[in-house]
Amino acid sequence: MSRRNLLPAVACYLAIILLAVGFSVLRVKTQNRFAVQSAPDSLPENPVYLEPPDPNAKPFFSLMTNRTYSTRDRTRVWVNYRGVNDLDFRVYRVKDPVKFFKQLRNPHQVGEDDHAEMAERRKRPPTVLEKLREFKNSIYLPIRNYVRAQLQNNSRKQFNQKFRDPEKEDTGNRTPLNVADYARVPLLNPDQMVSSWREKLPPLEDTYDRRVISLGKREPGVYLVEAVNGDLRAFGVAIVTDLTMVQKTSRDGQMLIHTVDRQSGAPQTGARIEVVKGRETLTTGTTDKQGILQIKSVKKKSTRVTNEEEETPDGEDEGDGEEPASNGHLVMAT
Repeated sequence: MSRRNLLPAVACYLAIILLAVGFSVLRVKTQNRFAVQSAPDSLPENPVYLEPPDPNAKPFFSLMTNRTYSTRDRTRVWVNYRGVNDLDFRVYRVKDPVKFFKQLRNPHQVGEDDHAEMAERRKRPPTVLEKLREFKNSIYLPIRNYVRAQLQNNSRKQFNQKFRDPEKEDTGNRTPLNVADYARVPLLNPDQMVSSWREKLPPLEDTYDRRVISLGKREPGVYLVEAVNGDLRAFGVAIVTDLTMVQKTSRDGQMLIHTVDRQSGAPQTGARIEVVKGRETLTTGTTDKQGILQIKSVKKKSTRVTNEEEETPDGEDEGDGEEPASNGHLVMAT
């Protein structure tokens, strides 16, 4: 090959090599620029890793409350659930809270005696209304799930936060119940039921997530909250009160109880105090003008605090070093 023909060939190869290298450099720069723009300004010290719920998990749900509420607050309960799309809520107001807590084996756990009763109900065949409801759900649920699948969960959250009224957000996923909805699991006490509805539950992003259910503003009292889905049900107790009670127990069984208004801090004069152990009333008394009641002696040293309308975190045991009892007293104020 002559020198005149070699130079154009070398120049052509060099041009191709330079073009390939330039394209590679430009692509790398573009990728790095996009990564810098999309990266956060700072990395979290403790990153959170989500654990999606198991889609094949058996249906499960439970209710709990972590505080008491005043009449000015919106009473709320927390629901933990898996494998359910909605729950039927029934709220009952307890007429005699003292009798209610006395009858419980454990005042801090409700619903343990319902397993045998529910086992019997599962054995009976479904009624015509129940079959009709199941047929309607078989048509409605696939359509609803298809529409929900078209929108991402984050998009729905952003839309709700931006356009929906916060005061109405608590009831946006609710529909009223009718007589057919009570067929499978009858009401505990129709005379004491104050509200009922069906709450739609969105899918959870993490298996440890929980959802807050608002009961709205309530009058002072003890409320039993029942959640139902098919043959499953769970219970929780919500306490609404404007009274706060603090107590201290000494080694020899003496007890000092102080009751105040939770909003103003003013002493609660004339509050009736009842100390209960199991189903037995150990002693009773009334607070003085300073909201204080002194009890000389009780049968057990360690106590737990609650009242007719409240189980307060302010009333934790403050004994002088005594060992906490596994089944202590119940201190109630009315």
